Amino acid sequence: MVTSIHHKNAMLIKHFLHAGYQDKLDVLDTCVAESVVCHNFPEFNPASREEFKAFFRYMADAINQLHFKIEHLTADEQTVKVHFHINGVHHEEFMGFPASGKRIDFHGTSVYRLEQEMVVEAWMYTSEVVLSDLFPVTRRQDMTRFALTAGEAGLQRAELVL
Repeated sequence: MVTSIHHKNAMLIKHFLHAGYQDKLDVLDTCVAESVVCHNFPEFNPASREEFKAFFRYMADAINQLHFKIEHLTADEQTVKVHFHINGVHHEEFMGFPASGKRIDFHGTSVYRLEQEMVVEAWMYTSEVVLSDLFPVTRRQDMTRFALTAGEAGLQRAELVL
């Protein structure tokens, strides 16, 4: 059963995420605890509100034309779970990959723990990062080798899945 607190928590996280990815970082002052604790974030785990703002800046630097979409969201009295999709142009180093100028698609799940309408703890789980044309194919034998390599790696598609 959805209660008003569930709805309020869901709306807080939606507002927080959209503001962060739209470079409206002052919003974080009203919804992220100063001593927030983060786990499993790409590159670094923010340990304060200012570092959380730096994380959003890092994402905007690494991915040009960044588009953020919430695919599914659930909320209860203390936690909000978000399945999300990010795409754009891979502009700077991201998750160990040097800038490629190629399209990047990033899928994942974030979980936020709230206290007194503030994010106090966050977890991020990356389920898939895809760089299109990561392995340029110029000859037929290259395509065959890529298919073998992809099969050996357990990939079902011609994409890199991390």
